[in-house]
This record gives sequence, C-alpha cells and structure tokens, in this order.
Amino acid sequence: MKIWVNQIADIAVNIDIELPHYYKCVLRKIITGENKKETIYGKIKENETTTITKTEYISGEVAYKFRIQHYLSLQDPFFSHYLQDEYKSNENEYNAIKNEALEFLNNF
Repeated sequence: MKIWVNQIADIAVNIDIELPHYYKCVLRKIITGENKKETIYGKIKENETTTITKTEYISGEVAYKFRIQHYLSLQDPFFSHYLQDEYKSNENEYNAIKNEALEFLNNF
C-alpha cells in the first residue's frame, strides 16, 4: 500500500544574528478545561537567555514567570527555533513587558 505522509525535515541554514536577540512566542493552551494564553518574551545573549512568560487566564487573572537559562550553543534546537523571523521581536517590546511585570510585582 502506498500512502502520502507529511514529513518535516531539519534543514541547516546559515543566518546572521546580532546579540542580544529578542523573540516573542504566543501559545494557547487548553489544559483540563482551563483556557489560558501564554506569551513568552525572550532575550538571547551570549551564553544565556532570559525569558518573561505572561499567562492570561480566561478568568482575567494574570501571572508572570521569570527565567534565566544558560546554554552551550545557539545551534541547540530550542534556541535556534526562536531565531526564525516569525518570532522576531525587539528591545522595546521586551522592556515594555519587563516593566509591566515589575509594576505587577510592586503592586503585589
């Protein structure tokens, strides 16, 4: 039997990147009936990445999570994924969410 299947192949490409590199990724999750939207804002520097995750729940609640992670290579699939144009962000957007999260924390 012959059938058509979709296959995803990793393709290596050379890219030029300036550090720090800023990215943004929006995730929608439905977990055990809980609807939430997570937006990850990231800043990749040499040897580390900083992320701020903003979680917005359908109930109107908001949560922030901060994370600093060290890495050995930007060629790691986790980081190289965020180097694609579809996730590109900028310093102003990153600083805006950082200030929003810090203000949230100060009012906590």
